[in-house]
Amino acid sequence: MKPDVDIVNKLDTDNMKKQIGSLYEQIKQSMDIFESFKNTNQSYKNIVHKYDKILIIGMGGSAIGADFARTLVEEDLDIPIHVVRDYLIPNWVDKKTFIIVSSYSGNTEETLTAYNQCLEKKCFSIAISTGGNLTQIAKDKNVGVIKLPKGFQPRAAVGYSITILLLLFVEIGLIDKKILKDLKIVSQNQLGNEYMSKALKVSEKLYNHFPIIYSGGGYMEVLSNRLRGQLAENSKILSYQSVFPEHNHNEIEGWSKNLEKINSNLAVVWIKDESDSVYVHKRMRIVKEIIDQYPGCQLTIEVSSESLLERVFTIINMIDWVSYYLANQYEVNPSPVKNISKLKSLMIK
Repeated sequence: MKPDVDIVNKLDTDNMKKQIGSLYEQIKQSMDIFESFKNTNQSYKNIVHKYDKILIIGMGGSAIGADFARTLVEEDLDIPIHVVRDYLIPNWVDKKTFIIVSSYSGNTEETLTAYNQCLEKKCFSIAISTGGNLTQIAKDKNVGVIKLPKGFQPRAAVGYSITILLLLFVEIGLIDKKILKDLKIVSQNQLGNEYMSKALKVSEKLYNHFPIIYSGGGYMEVLSNRLRGQLAENSKILSYQSVFPEHNHNEIEGWSKNLEKINSNLAVVWIKDESDSVYVHKRMRIVKEIIDQYPGCQLTIEVSSESLLERVFTIINMIDWVSYYLANQYEVNPSPVKNISKLKSLMIK
């Protein structure tokens, strides 16, 4: 079911289409933003040797940007990076922990609460935000702030959050500068018609189905998490996500005749990459054959490129377009998050 253009234009009053389409421009702008920050703040140059761990605090779109940045570089790291999505920080946080706090709005309750605990422990830190309370707190504490452009839904600013973090990792001496060249190349990209067409076809198959998302671990798990989140926030539907090989030690038994009594409108989405291990590839192939016995459909999201960064950013953009097209098919505006807004307003009372 191809969405009607007039209906799409009427529904998308906040122009989510433009925000999703700006992913590669966000990478390019992030490089300029970070260069400007470096020119006025030298406090973070090659400081990583002073710390034995890094903690990134964030929620939602800010946190998933952190997950992408962490998993893209973790094989080359000498110290661990942890991402916290909570009010509380781990007990092991101390002065040897470098803190990165990220909130697009600057007003995320959980993030601010956790960050205040880090400040109480006298941790050295940096903030990433468009403004809000976080920026004010950082200024009061003489903490560096990387200012992001306003005007985006936080989840649509993922290009900024990933790129800024990767650039920061280079600045503090955590990773090699070679990633700068890769980012510059990726920033020149645009999602080709082939992948746009595939995103539309995936959304058509997901329409009126319950998506079950399977992937390997690492950044592939983050990609499957991204799809689940975008289907919820943009398409306004629930979905389910699981990771291989852990799936094979429990969930696989859920594929049984009992499914026919519950719901046959299931759509399994496989998110795959050439970096998946041979073991994971084999397990996925076997499970796909098992699932073929049951009603529903199966589809795969996978891209080809020698560049890991290019593959990841391409799938992110494809995923976002899938969620956008599906919102069009359900005839809902992808931008407003009414339940989140209602929850926030009730939390204040």
